[in-house]
Amino acid sequence: MSIEIKAKNIVQFLSALVLVLIVVFLPRILIKLKSNGDLDIPQKLINAELNEDNIKAILKYLEDPEFNISIIDFGLVRKIKIDENKNVTIHIIYTTPTCPFKDVISANIKEYVVLLNSVKSVEVVVDKNPTWSKKMMTEEGRLLLKGNNKWKSGK
Repeated sequence: MSIEIKAKNIVQFLSALVLVLIVVFLPRILIKLKSNGDLDIPQKLINAELNEDNIKAILKYLEDPEFNISIIDFGLVRKIKIDENKNVTIHIIYTTPTCPFKDVISANIKEYVVLLNSVKSVEVVVDKNPTWSKKMMTEEGRLLLKGNNKWKSGK
């Protein structure tokens, strides 16, 4: 093998390694940056029984990056399933199909829910229907959105 081919293989390998590191660790870094390294989730909640209410409670700490409103209050979480092996599936929708933060939101959901004691795995499923509307928001979410200057148009 020539030196050029070896160098090319090393560059390709390093590029792939960097990509994997970004995909695996970027969501964790974003969470830490957003919260200054402290998720501020009560230990009592992390150690709580695994059920839908406690998953919603932990996701209440996860905010939409653009509007700073909990994804629960924003109405993005549509359904939560927990199987007998403690694998969690969370069905979500985005406010628009072109949401610029969809990868971050999905990754953060996994990062937050896996904090719960006894969770084996977390899968995020993006539902296309129904489409999101303000009617899906909680009352608290609507009040927060009303005071948010970033929201110009509505559904």
